[in-house]
Amino acid sequence: MGENNNIQDVIFALDIGTRSILGTVGIVKDKKFHVIEEMYLEHKERAMVDGQIHDLHLVAASVREI
Repeated sequence: MGENNNIQDVIFALDIGTRSILGTVGIVKDKKFHVIEEMYLEHKERAMVDGQIHDLHLVAASVREI
């Protein structure tokens, strides 16, 4: 992040899918979203089934890692 960015302008997005979790941190500048950091993890086991949480503890552990 550049020194001219305000921490309050940082956006965090989290996508929890059936097979994976994606976390993205970025900032909007000049009407464009600039990615600062991104992390992708696949679920270690069948934590999600058909888009629904099957094992909350496994999903929460992955979210904490992101």
